[in-house]
Amino acid sequence: MGEQDEVSVEVQITLYATIGAVSLVCNSLIFLVIGTNKDMRTKSNWLLISLATTDWLIIVTGIPIHLINLIKGGNQTHGMVCDLFGFLILVPFLVSNFNLTLIAVHRYVLVVRNKSYRKIFTDKRLFMSIALVWGIGILLSIPPLLGWGSFSYNANRAHCMIDWQKSLSYLIVLQLMAYPVPMATMCFCYYKILRHSYESSKRLASSGDKHRIAKKKREVRLSIMLLLVLLCFFLLFFPYAIMIIYEGQIGGTPSHTFSFISMLGAYSNSMVDFWIYAAMSTKFRQALKRLFYRIAGKLDLSPTATDSSSDAGHSTSTTKVKHQPVPTKPTEGAEQETSINLFLPRGKINPDSVEESCDRSCIDKP
Repeated sequence: MGEQDEVSVEVQITLYATIGAVSLVCNSLIFLVIGTNKDMRTKSNWLLISLATTDWLIIVTGIPIHLINLIKGGNQTHGMVCDLFGFLILVPFLVSNFNLTLIAVHRYVLVVRNKSYRKIFTDKRLFMSIALVWGIGILLSIPPLLGWGSFSYNANRAHCMIDWQKSLSYLIVLQLMAYPVPMATMCFCYYKILRHSYESSKRLASSGDKHRIAKKKREVRLSIMLLLVLLCFFLLFFPYAIMIIYEGQIGGTPSHTFSFISMLGAYSNSMVDFWIYAAMSTKFRQALKRLFYRIAGKLDLSPTATDSSSDAGHSTSTTKVKHQPVPTKPTEGAEQETSINLFLPRGKINPDSVEESCDRSCIDKP
């Protein structure tokens, strides 16, 4: 590896630290937005909490030790400590992928097989599914601690990780479970969702029902957003997947620059969710704004379902008016503005109307 291939330590530290700080704040805000709003604590949103937890753990466990190794100029973790950090980094990376897959399946059932939704995704089964994806991630990370594969310090990436050349069989199993299988499942689910939305839009266009056509447009916009999330995940993790294949199956050593880019993309994936929610969801932005008001001391920092129920006795009536719910019959422009809501209020789902209301439900990460 030539000197010209090196990425300066200062640049690496700056970028990793920036991504870590932004990701930590963004995922913490997701916790706070859901935690301080009772109407957002739905079973669907627990999928987002699980996903944000993995992103938070990736940053908390991965970046600090990464920065320490860069600052100290070498490996600061040896033996069992290296194994521990390798395990703690691998688990959330795997669980993050499985969470995305579970969210894709959940969205597929809600939109395409809506009549079976209440039967398939009961509260108990949803929480069991979340526990299952965490359990699979942990189980897949244990073999290197027992001798099938191993964790070792990688100088190119300045942290402990799987030694991809140690065990080809473990590499193949991990690669299949961590990337191709989740990606294939997500692609299938979102293809079906997009196809269902397109066919429904064609049927509604011929009916002339303006109300349902407007709802279908919001569903199409939701599908586009989900496709954007899927593309972000694919693009950010693609260099890392290529690097693993190159190291483990070809036996090559990637350049320092490519290793840095692949790690940067993998870490960056932990912070994109928040920005997608904020950009595409009016309700999330409103809840975030209320949270900032509370932090600033303008409102009481206590869990509330709505502004009207928690702040009825406050004298700051202008704040209440600003955040009142959208009227039942909005104008066309207002309807477009609130077309994507991140969260679905509490209540049972009516199978007959879920197709129309899925665009207002929790926007799960694919």
